[in-house]
Amino acid sequence: RPQDALDTLGARGRVGPVGAYVEAMARADLDVSQADAGLVAAADALKGSADLLDTVLAARAETGRMRFVSKMQQRQIEAQVVLLAPTDPGVQMLIGEYWEGRGRRGEASDAFDLAARLGVENARAHYARGLFYFDPRGDMAQARSAWARYLALQPNGPRAARIVERMRPR
Repeated sequence: RPQDALDTLGARGRVGPVGAYVEAMARADLDVSQADAGLVAAADALKGSADLLDTVLAARAETGRMRFVSKMQQRQIEAQVVLLAPTDPGVQMLIGEYWEGRGRRGEASDAFDLAARLGVENARAHYARGLFYFDPRGDMAQARSAWARYLALQPNGPRAARIVERMRPR
């Protein structure tokens, strides 16, 4: 919920590169002008850190830029983020969401499948993959497989309850 993130940051004030990342990603999700500049600044600040989490967030901020640049730059960004965080399933989920939103199902499928392979123990990666393959009018085998793996990781909350309901035999 990008507006909630911005409201929270406004109340607390933005602190450091992680705060800049949260703000930039929220603004990008809202398609606010200058979002690309904010993502660049956040990524640059995070790349300079010795903290591994900051490097992962830098890759995610760079991935967020894909929607604001030319097609040629999109491929360059995709290659760059894979080098920054080669084992982060979150980066691949963002890439998958981007390609899916552009109607590029082949690229999206590759990214969601890779996210699930990288994030064997990452429930969110399996959930996202299941959503991508979810098609009640078609073959549900891949969605069911992804969601079975998701549920095997024992998530809880409303998202998990929805998947349990979807997985019930009809």
